[in-house]
Amino acid sequence: MVHTTDMEKEFLSADEAAEMLHMHPRTVRRLLASGELPGTRLGRQWRISLAAVRKLIEGGQKPAAKV
Repeated sequence: MVHTTDMEKEFLSADEAAEMLHMHPRTVRRLLASGELPGTRLGRQWRISLAAVRKLIEGGQKPAAKV
């Protein structure tokens, strides 16, 4: 059996991405559903590439809040 550490993960759950982005998991799921954050839905769960999360962090742009 192969074990991976958090640093070796290529894909994150919505909760893990939310923690990295300092956002509520519901906000991350909204971004995924709207396409602002690319991800793949596997059944009822989302998987987000670590590269996509890093790109959002490095871009320094937070999605605009709805008014």
